[in-house]
Amino acid sequence: MKLSPLCPPRTWLAGKWSLLAALAVFCLGAAGARAEPPLLRVPRIARPPAIDGEIGEEEYREFAAITGMVHYKPQRVIPGVQQVVWYLGYDQGNLYLAMDSPCPEGTWPVARVRPEDALEQSIDYPLLHDDHVEIQFGTYGRDKASLGGYGFYKILANARGALSDKHWHNGTPGSEELWEYGGDIACRVADNAWRME
Repeated sequence: MKLSPLCPPRTWLAGKWSLLAALAVFCLGAAGARAEPPLLRVPRIARPPAIDGEIGEEEYREFAAITGMVHYKPQRVIPGVQQVVWYLGYDQGNLYLAMDSPCPEGTWPVARVRPEDALEQSIDYPLLHDDHVEIQFGTYGRDKASLGGYGFYKILANARGALSDKHWHNGTPGSEELWEYGGDIACRVADNAWRME
């Protein structure tokens, strides 16, 4: 997934770091311990990846990889057979995210919403019932994410590449759907994994 900065540069940079902070919250930590979240350094990459739904070893060699995710509520470790690996990198104009999510043998991600459905209606609600990825950028911190005039950017995508992007609680009711992340997305489901860029 290539995210292009369509919001002001200061806001976009803050969003990058908020994503990293959000990912750090999901990193595996000691159960019950209140330690500092681990730090993930996202490298600047020399060459952008092809956004084709394939995560090639050579193509992602420079990227940071993170795994060891936990459920947000209730906090519990996701079993290894379902453990996702995220790859992150950036260049002068974009932040790149890729996901490699294993599918246990004989299972497939549920993806009823099609990309063309996104053009016809607000698809947040149906997408929430699909297996999906949800990425949130909070430019003012978690404590202001639900306050009018601050808010957060939210991107939802399923295994078919159906996408929803909004700027929630931005201070102008009814304008949430006007924001678009402006990047590319490609998904591929194989026998053993769902991959998304």
